[in-house]
Amino acid sequence: MNELSASLDRLQSALGTLETAVEHRLAAAMAAGADGDDVAVEAVVEARAAAEATIARLQTERDQLAEELNLVRSEAAALEEVSEQVAGRLDGAIAGIKEVLEG
Repeated sequence: MNELSASLDRLQSALGTLETAVEHRLAAAMAAGADGDDVAVEAVVEARAAAEATIARLQTERDQLAEELNLVRSEAAALEEVSEQVAGRLDGAIAGIKEVLEG
């Protein structure tokens, strides 16, 4: 479970870094466009669209991983509860057997 949490954290960090990079490139392209470099602006706009598509895909993947993490945590809690019940029953059975053997 810790690996999944760490993966989600890394994914979130990568998304932030990607968004920042796209914003910087767009700002640089807009500044270049003011000097008449329309090709650079168009390239950055296309790059931004591609980056936004990637971000959307990564966010969907992050959401799916978060759902899986919640499911795994829920299953782990259920297994822990069952384990505690079984341990209690075993303790009771052991105590009964000791009583019979000592009696």
